[in-house]
Amino acid sequence: MPSGTVNEALAALGPVRDRAGHSLPVEPRLLQKAPAPWRDVRVLLTGGLRARGGADATQLHQGPLLAGAQRAYLGDRREFLDPLWMEALVREYGDRPVRDLASRLADDMLAQSRRVALRKLRYDPRTGGLKIFSRLHMRNDRYFRIGEEPKAEIGLRIPQLGSIGRQLGLFEAGSDGSGPLTPTRAALKSLEVAV
Repeated sequence: MPSGTVNEALAALGPVRDRAGHSLPVEPRLLQKAPAPWRDVRVLLTGGLRARGGADATQLHQGPLLAGAQRAYLGDRREFLDPLWMEALVREYGDRPVRDLASRLADDMLAQSRRVALRKLRYDPRTGGLKIFSRLHMRNDRYFRIGEEPKAEIGLRIPQLGSIGRQLGLFEAGSDGSGPLTPTRAALKSLEVAV
């Protein structure tokens, strides 16, 4: 992580919105100019700046179009590492060194990984013990890894893909919401399939 405070790092990002309040495509530039993991932290910080509703760290701008875009951008659920979460961290760590923020992010991501793994915890009738589906484990407040991530591509999750397709209006279920998903007319037209 670079030296300096979080606020200094934010100022170096430059504007994330134009004068009308529309988002500027700064992420491609940010990804090219810094080594990992700092480039990824800068993208997260950009999301935090956009959550402020400002063109940059010091200028606030709200308008009717921006308000609608802001609602769509932020969504209706609070999530770990989402823009509002990052904006709160930026406020909390603004005058502190970037390294402090990076340490906090690392701690939070490790804890989130652990929470996700514990949600997948299952009883193994073969051994009579609990099986945790994770390569990351914690013992005595220290994290350790029990193997490398596979090099294979991530598996396709059909139920999740179907759910996203339903939300986009590409698939529909039966009248009661259950049963197999079938393509909608819009999906068939988009795929240029004769109806």
